[in-house]
Amino acid sequence: MTQSAIQEGGCTQLPRPGVPPTRLRVSPREVKRFVAILVLATIAVGGVYWWRRDRWWTINDPTGREKCRVQSGWSEHDVAAHCGVRDGRGIQVKVFASKGWNPLGRACAPAGDVYGERVVLYDCDGAVYAVERMPLAAFAYPSP
Repeated sequence: MTQSAIQEGGCTQLPRPGVPPTRLRVSPREVKRFVAILVLATIAVGGVYWWRRDRWWTINDPTGREKCRVQSGWSEHDVAAHCGVRDGRGIQVKVFASKGWNPLGRACAPAGDVYGERVVLYDCDGAVYAVERMPLAAFAYPSP
């Protein structure tokens, strides 16, 4: 050890012969670039998760307890098997089909099942695409 290293407490690393000393030098510009990439990657992963996640809705009974849970894509038969007998049935206003390609588009007026204060809405192919709270303006339901 050299005399200066001993005087500073002996904890100083001495440079090795033939190896240049390295220091991590990061410019503010590189830090900003790294943070921007990290933020964009987080947003991308979150967006993919949100888009691909299974959508579930909870339907409660009149007392407020959970009656059943409905998943996006279920058929009318699946909903009835999980939620029991519906309280009513209505018709939605025109809904555009989401599956398939048709340059003129395809629309239908699918049914919707009422369970308490909620209405299970189906798409043109008969699959659940949303559960909304009643009353719903775009849903024709005869008054009970």
